[in-house]
Amino acid sequence: SGDVNVTNNGGTLRASGAQTPALVAASRVYSMNSLPAADAGAITVVNQNNGVVTAQGAAAKSLWAESYSATGAAKDVSVTNAGGSIISSGAGGVGVYARSLGATADGLITITNSGLIQGGPGGTGILLSGGKQNAQNTITNTGAIKAGSVTDYAINIDGDWNSAAKLTINNNLNGAITGSIDPTGSTTFNNAFGATFNSGGVIYLGAPSNPDNALNNSGVFSPGGLNNLLSATATPGTYTSVLTGNFNQTSTGQYYTDINFATGAAATDYADRVHVTGAATLAGYVTLDPVTGAGKPGTFHIPVMVSDGAMTGGVSIYPYFTSGTPSTTPIFQPSASISNQTLYVNYSINYAPSCLSSSNRLNLGNTINDIQTDGVPNYQIIANQLLQISNCDDLKKAYDSLTGEGTTATQQATFDMRSQFFDAVLNDTDSLANCSREPYEATRVECKKLERVWASASRLNVWQDGNSNSASSFAGAYNLTGGYEKLVQPYLMLGLAAGIGSSNFDVADRWTSGSVTGANFAAYGAVTSDVGLYLKGAVSVGAFVNDYTRYALGNLVAASHDTTALGGKSEVGMRRQLGFLGITPFVAAQIDELSQPAYNEDNTVYGNRFETMRQMSRLTSSGIQLDSLFEVAGYQISPMAKVSWSHEASLQRSLIASSLAAPGYYWRVDGISPAANLTRYDLGLRGRLDNAVELGAKASFVRSSTRNSNSGELSLTVRF
Repeated sequence: SGDVNVTNNGGTLRASGAQTPALVAASRVYSMNSLPAADAGAITVVNQNNGVVTAQGAAAKSLWAESYSATGAAKDVSVTNAGGSIISSGAGGVGVYARSLGATADGLITITNSGLIQGGPGGTGILLSGGKQNAQNTITNTGAIKAGSVTDYAINIDGDWNSAAKLTINNNLNGAITGSIDPTGSTTFNNAFGATFNSGGVIYLGAPSNPDNALNNSGVFSPGGLNNLLSATATPGTYTSVLTGNFNQTSTGQYYTDINFATGAAATDYADRVHVTGAATLAGYVTLDPVTGAGKPGTFHIPVMVSDGAMTGGVSIYPYFTSGTPSTTPIFQPSASISNQTLYVNYSINYAPSCLSSSNRLNLGNTINDIQTDGVPNYQIIANQLLQISNCDDLKKAYDSLTGEGTTATQQATFDMRSQFFDAVLNDTDSLANCSREPYEATRVECKKLERVWASASRLNVWQDGNSNSASSFAGAYNLTGGYEKLVQPYLMLGLAAGIGSSNFDVADRWTSGSVTGANFAAYGAVTSDVGLYLKGAVSVGAFVNDYTRYALGNLVAASHDTTALGGKSEVGMRRQLGFLGITPFVAAQIDELSQPAYNEDNTVYGNRFETMRQMSRLTSSGIQLDSLFEVAGYQISPMAKVSWSHEASLQRSLIASSLAAPGYYWRVDGISPAANLTRYDLGLRGRLDNAVELGAKASFVRSSTRNSNSGELSLTVRF
């Protein structure tokens, strides 16, 4: 029988029947009594220039290359797949079947692949038969060799394989072999730098007593392939792959292992694990691939390789996860060690590392530790993102985005709007009662008018400095306020007031901004005396709607919720008239309580729930006011200057939060505290157009070590 040479130069060969090859290149000699013994011919098959050889039937061998002699010697079989595809897609299909089997001698089998060789589900990529005794049959790969999945065989033999044959598998740069390997005899597998071997459950290279029966890894060895734990290797004696032979890894080699972070305190973390029946000589790296969740807090020791023979050398944890992000992070600290012929991956996990530094972040971190200890499934997406953040500065930002701290800005923004409202209401409440004491005779006509309506419009800008725990903020508020009052007794005035307002706030370092919009209502009054002593005060209720957006780990979160306020302000002073100069020392107290029902944000993964909250503002003040009254061109002009010092006794602006992904696990969030001590400066001017109408303007400036604000107000008063 002669030699057979077949070249497929970019063509397509296709077969569809069960067990039907797409291409057969065979030289066969059968035994017949009338014929002398004879050798079979050599087989050479080349599939090149994107040529396609495909069989679609069940158990079909897509390319069948065979040199067979029942009476003489078989010759060499060579298959070269140069950038083409040889595929058997049916169940149990074989990509390449290479056979060199003779009665007196087997030939050398050589397969070279730079394209795709693929078997079907439950099949084999390359199936070998025969093979030359004591010679290096060779498979050289720079392409892909696989079957239906990693649980199938990439390379296997049939029952006619020569047990004395030797096989060398060279998986070179850019090569990928996926599946089990079972050539039986004596096999050397060289997995070169830049190549990948995704092993199945079986890696049978031969008796470990022969050092040549070895997997020599200088590239990537990934038991089971990435993101694919073949079995629950937490169970003792259970392995992803069993390597019959020896294992040697060089300094460029990487052993990829999937790590399954098991949720729940009682569950055990586990990883891909390989059993080597011979010796293991280790160098290079273990590269980690976290595939499930993000782990629970604690210290863990996970076996990833066990050898029956000696395990020598040592490996390090590769500095990057398979995803490309750093493998050592503030939360996740891994290492590798060898003990009792076992390679361990060791790691500690702590979601509250000390580098977080602030109480808000540490409060959240301790809560995440509780969440992960209990294994809340819906929180794993967040915990996984946190675990892979590579430096503490970025981790701080991530925690800042999750705490919800920026939302506390709504509290102080509301208190500031309330203070604006109280200022507008009590700004000139004693004017009716004090009218008769003004120095100009012209005012006497006005003093006969016992009722007054008024309106004011104000703008307030507030800058609040942050600290190591809470971020700086800015708020800009508008208020429109009006009222009616009447002098019911010579020294008693009563009135009603209402106002609407809106405050826009921004907490840039917490990626939070929004608005507070609402209305205030007040009943107020003033009592004066002949000696200039006065008392004025107001009680008020308010209702507000808070709308905001923020970003948590880069994901948009929004909410709208209501708050109500109840409070009051009183002021006691003594007004003395020294010629045209009025001098009024005073003390004041303002108490306000803000109530917020519990509410949920809209993002069910990255959003939070905030529990019912009550916050107080208790502000005491003292100061002095100077004012005067001049007549210019028939108009009465009244300038005013006032300075006051205030103390805020309630400095807490906080919330209790929980993640919507992990309900029932709470942490405390402290927002930026208001300034404890403030100095306020007011400058005002009123102009009386006639004995009934008055216009006013006022500018106010508040200064402290952590808070500054500027405001302006315009007012209109009509007496009747």
